[in-house]
Amino acid sequence: MKMNTTTIAALTVTCLMTIPVIGADNLVKNPDLSADTTGWQTSCFTATGEEAKRDKGADFISHVATDGAGGSKGCIKITTKLEEGGGKTPHNTGGWALIEKVPGSPETPCHLKVLFYAKSGDGTTGYLYVGRVNGGGNKHILPISSEWQKFEVEISAPYPTSGIIFCPTDKKGKDAIDGEVLLDEVTVEDLGPADH
Repeated sequence: MKMNTTTIAALTVTCLMTIPVIGADNLVKNPDLSADTTGWQTSCFTATGEEAKRDKGADFISHVATDGAGGSKGCIKITTKLEEGGGKTPHNTGGWALIEKVPGSPETPCHLKVLFYAKSGDGTTGYLYVGRVNGGGNKHILPISSEWQKFEVEISAPYPTSGIIFCPTDKKGKDAIDGEVLLDEVTVEDLGPADH
């Protein structure tokens, strides 16, 4: 009997050691901005529909060395200036945080938790779109103000996900708008496969 107890305890320990710890690590590349804006990209399209092309010259991202949430040493500033006739869908316009790629499929969607501080940088931008870059998952339209606010949202997507997009938007989240948003302490955690 004693040998069985020891064997079971050893097996239990072995099983516990092989279970991955989900949600323990921040998937954002360069989360502390120690490498300036490395790990952040601009997404902007110059047309809509079949004519849509990514404007690789657009640059909406900058690192503000002051004005971080809670006295931090800096934050990301996303300033969108959209040209007339350009693509204005928020799921592919704005600034996006590159993350370690998380697998996802229609059978096993990915499930992420996104935590961050945000505020309007220009005092007039009132809403922020947050979702999987290029769409293909749920999205969040969040009211923001000129004061730092902490947000926590969950995103599920039936596709592999390697970026979370942040975009100044209208109240319904239908269109990207000209605006300015500050973000700080962005964290993305893998919560494991989503239930469907």
